[in-house]
Amino acid sequence: MKVFISWSGKTSRQIAESFRELLPYMFERIQPFASFEDIKKGEQGIQKILQELENSKFGIICLTQESLNSPWLNFEAGALAKTRDSQLYTFLFGITRQDLNFSPLRDFQSTYYDKADVKQLMKTMNENYDSPLNETIFNNKFDDFWIKLSTKLDPIYESLKKNVTLILEEQELVITQEINDIKSIFSNLNLQTYLIEDIKNISLSSDLIIYVYSKSHQSKDKLQQIVDYIKTQTQQVKPSLIIYTLDNKRLEGDEWTMAKDYIFANFPQTLIERCKEVLK
Repeated sequence: MKVFISWSGKTSRQIAESFRELLPYMFERIQPFASFEDIKKGEQGIQKILQELENSKFGIICLTQESLNSPWLNFEAGALAKTRDSQLYTFLFGITRQDLNFSPLRDFQSTYYDKADVKQLMKTMNENYDSPLNETIFNNKFDDFWIKLSTKLDPIYESLKKNVTLILEEQELVITQEINDIKSIFSNLNLQTYLIEDIKNISLSSDLIIYVYSKSHQSKDKLQQIVDYIKTQTQQVKPSLIIYTLDNKRLEGDEWTMAKDYIFANFPQTLIERCKEVLK
């Protein structure tokens, strides 16, 4: 069975390399094709790719944040989809299906970088394999395959994680629904939560800090604390700060002067949009 592995960009290529190397451990007579490895010197690259697209029964599109809008991936996916009896799957790495809402790739079945989901993908391939593996052999081979695959991809996945620190002015200001909505958008979110009094205990560097601000009579001093904290960060790229005021409250006067260089949100949907702008 021929399998076409499509990629675009550095991380997408690393994923494609892993699948190309490891799929034969799962299925001995499988023939994975990836352009970076399987086009010989002297061959016409585009003609070879078109030939493989036409002859492949199965396609895996390696999608990451950087490759989402790749015209080349869309071209290869379209060509595979036109091939009779072919099956095409997007492999989502550090992104979710919501990221495909405006992509032509949204219509294809997706697989997340998750053991159970990858196993389901392998089961589908096994059903279309020339000599399907029985359940016992399949499970044993998959366990070995997953160990090898995760050993290669786990470090890459960790490097793509977004570190978000949620700082609450008061314990009662937990924003459970908003955080759940943000997590549903960013599959690789690493979230830590602190009260403003514990800001000195923050251990990880952050890509984004969300400060939930109540505008109570004690708020101004606490707002100054978070602004000072951002200014003292020594990491090469300072974290972005979103000041989230509940119930459509707005900053005025000294508060506005103190925090005008940062990002504001005063509705749940606005907070989510601001997070998208910062983290993508």
